[in-house]
Amino acid sequence: MDTSTTFEPRKETTDGVLNQAESVVEQVKARGNELVEDTVDLVRRHPGKTLAISVLLGAAIGAAIVASMADEPTVSEKFSDLGIDSWEKVKDAAEGALSTAREALDSFVSKFR
Repeated sequence: MDTSTTFEPRKETTDGVLNQAESVVEQVKARGNELVEDTVDLVRRHPGKTLAISVLLGAAIGAAIVASMADEPTVSEKFSDLGIDSWEKVKDAAEGALSTAREALDSFVSKFR
């Protein structure tokens, strides 16, 4: 009775997954190359339109960034309205969080003793 086997499920499964991954990477590379070539062709055929679209897109992104920065208050503006009571609440909350973290850490360490 021959008990030897040449089937190693983990190795064959791993090899299959690696082959599939390599295949996917090759497909992505090919599609990426096609996209770059198509973009270069488009820029060569319509340089003025491409430049105009780039400028408009850059202006829109820049305007969005400037608008989002203008809407945010500065750090000093955020904390200028806080009084002593607010700082006490922040201190109490921080102490509670630290004590809870310490208890969790102690519980975790006690499991490995």
